[in-house]
Amino acid sequence: MEDVSAVYRDDDSAFPTPDVVITTGYSVILEPIAKDLNIRLMTVVSAIRYDDDGVTAETSAGAFEGDYCVCSLSLGVLKAKKVPFDPALPSEYQTDIGKIGFKPVTKIAFKFEKAFWGVETQYFGVMAETKGRW
Repeated sequence: MEDVSAVYRDDDSAFPTPDVVITTGYSVILEPIAKDLNIRLMTVVSAIRYDDDGVTAETSAGAFEGDYCVCSLSLGVLKAKKVPFDPALPSEYQTDIGKIGFKPVTKIAFKFEKAFWGVETQYFGVMAETKGRW
């Protein structure tokens, strides 16, 4: 709790338009972007090798080669160095990965048939005085 900024918790105005919640899933956004790409889901990555000529991902389904790799390994996996990179990630990346903190979080989403609050309100947040209680 000591690492959460109460001052900046709402300071996320990077985009001029309001945030939205997509209740039907993100596939409507991702499908057009992913068209004609060779995307593998539910495939365990065991190593990533890269150089100026491209990248090879060693996986539970075999090796895959490409020009680029979008790495979506969790921060915990990166911190634990469970997936080796060859060559190793640049030292500044490793330093930054080591500095980023994270803790468990519980998110609960409720969907109501009818709003009983001001419809301009998108998110509710509660921070209780008792540490660790939300």
